[in-house]
Amino acid sequence: MNEIQKVLAYITKGDKLLVFEQPDPVTGKAIPEAGIQVPGGTIETGETPEAAAIREAHEETELHGLLLSSFIGKISYTYDPSIYGINVTHQRYFFHFYCTEDTPLSWQTIERTPSEDPGHLIIFQFWWMETDEQMPELIAGQGSMIPKLLERMKQKR
Repeated sequence: MNEIQKVLAYITKGDKLLVFEQPDPVTGKAIPEAGIQVPGGTIETGETPEAAAIREAHEETELHGLLLSSFIGKISYTYDPSIYGINVTHQRYFFHFYCTEDTPLSWQTIERTPSEDPGHLIIFQFWWMETDEQMPELIAGQGSMIPKLLERMKQKR
């Protein structure tokens, strides 16, 4: 089984979490199998998880006012090949960032160097999502550290 080192960035502003969907470039509608995600990506050779989280958060969101708050935790996530069609395990490092700049309620960016699909551009449609009981589930276990994130946010108030 293939194992990949990944980082995920929980970026918050007040009580909201930054999430995105990937719209189809032709129809503009969200690609269902991509689900709702948080910024993240692959740790490059020689890069620390913290440096990778900072790089990925900036590359994907194009935000400059991101302040790294803390490391939240690490988990191992194995994709179910019957659902996702891949046999891979991610060692995932989760980090919390605060957004300190004014942003629109939603915006698009383009990932020009995706590690999983080199040579193809990926569109990200970002928005700030409420972190409450009705919060939709993030795809492929990306929300597994949300309870820890919310507990830390509560303690800092």
